[in-house]
Amino acid sequence: MRIGIMVPGLLPHDAVGNDALGMYNALIRRGFECHIFTANGETRHPVPVYGYDDLPLLLGRKDDLVIYHYCIADPRGLQVLRRAQVNVVVRYHNVTPASFMMKYDPDFARWCRQGRELLADFSQLPLIGILSDSDYNGAEAARLCPPEIAAATLPPFHRIEELFSFADDRAIQAKLSENWFNILTVGRIVPNKALDIMLEAFARALKDDISGVALHIVGQRDPRLSGYWQMLDELIEQQEIAASVVWHEGASATRLATLYRNCDLFWTTSQHEGFCVPVVEAMAFGLPVLSSSQAALPETCGSAAILADGVEETASELARLVTDDLLRMELAENGRLRYRNVFRLGDLERQFVSIIERFSDLSQHVGDDASAPLAGDWFGIPDAEILARKALECTPQTSAYQFSGSERRRNFIDWTIRQGRLLSADVRECLRSEAFRHFAEELHVPETALHLKPQMRLAWHFDAEARTGFTLDSAQDVAAFLRWYRENAATSYEPCFS
Repeated sequence: MRIGIMVPGLLPHDAVGNDALGMYNALIRRGFECHIFTANGETRHPVPVYGYDDLPLLLGRKDDLVIYHYCIADPRGLQVLRRAQVNVVVRYHNVTPASFMMKYDPDFARWCRQGRELLADFSQLPLIGILSDSDYNGAEAARLCPPEIAAATLPPFHRIEELFSFADDRAIQAKLSENWFNILTVGRIVPNKALDIMLEAFARALKDDISGVALHIVGQRDPRLSGYWQMLDELIEQQEIAASVVWHEGASATRLATLYRNCDLFWTTSQHEGFCVPVVEAMAFGLPVLSSSQAALPETCGSAAILADGVEETASELARLVTDDLLRMELAENGRLRYRNVFRLGDLERQFVSIIERFSDLSQHVGDDASAPLAGDWFGIPDAEILARKALECTPQTSAYQFSGSERRRNFIDWTIRQGRLLSADVRECLRSEAFRHFAEELHVPETALHLKPQMRLAWHFDAEARTGFTLDSAQDVAAFLRWYRENAATSYEPCFS
């Protein structure tokens, strides 16, 4: 089996690029024939790289496999994969929701929206697996990809061991010594990182008689989002904290290692992360972590972080961490243990190769047994076998034998509602039948949620995120579910009965 790793770009200090390189090195060490393909065929790394258009020249046998790193809108990559006769595994890194960017750059927002929408088109490729770098990402991918496709979660490869090898930068050390307590945040200067929350919370904490504390911000300013970072500059001036905020744009690996090794606390207020590699870097260096509780951050942080949201709560927890030495020591030790137990490169490599071999074995059966009976509990859905057969016709790369377990069948129903109805008039007819409406109206919900419409009940029962994220056992939880539904499911579920 020959393997291609396809990634839009391969840039230094880029988390997606580091993950792609880690996969390449792991496969080469295990004796696989492996090639990397980027959009322009360029890289600053010392590895051979080909352009997208070279892929059909190097891969094309029945058992060849491409691991595609999904992180941006890449219609050209999709076009190349459609032409190539290869099996595909999507490595899903997530795409930032457009809502974060719209206020500052509508074109950037459209690019983000296209990136999220294009995943449905990728699901129509000869897809044999989804490899997400967090369960949070996996749940999101499950809403758009046929759930019978094999799925796995693996944290991203990283280059932390290399960071360990860099000696301290003396100029950075001298800068850090000017303060008795140094806080570090690392990441792109973009709206979803919510640096405005961070700066306001930092200013509030400083006013609570916490002096001699500096905030070090490592990250690049995106020229498309000049309105955002200009707002941050104005906020720093308004809050009168300029003397306590240090910017490190384009920090080298040596400077970054020095900051991780010598700062006292790592902090992120990000509102959307598919994983967040800097948190793992902080753990490896023994830094305690203060984080928001949004998206994949709690999953990545584990017990190595204090979670806080909003300016007031975040400022309070920041003040506590600055003054509580024992708490920081406990979090730091938890982080070191979590890094050793979950994120070490050797363990990631073994897991990765095992997953790819399993996906490859599954690919040998794709398309077989297409007439297999759709046995099992289908939750009382009327004419369930007819609906499933019609939906399967939209995904010829899959077959009925893959519906083992109720979770896969639940996910398949969710996919059928969200995507299958867009691909098949027969599926739409099944979903709009009186029998299906009656089924939806009768779906059980707790007493506090009896007022939910049929399509909302469907979403709560079959969407992976909804059924694990909401109990509907209180008015507050029902309200939270309704907000989630409007933002994530309404456009997919409402047309079932319209």
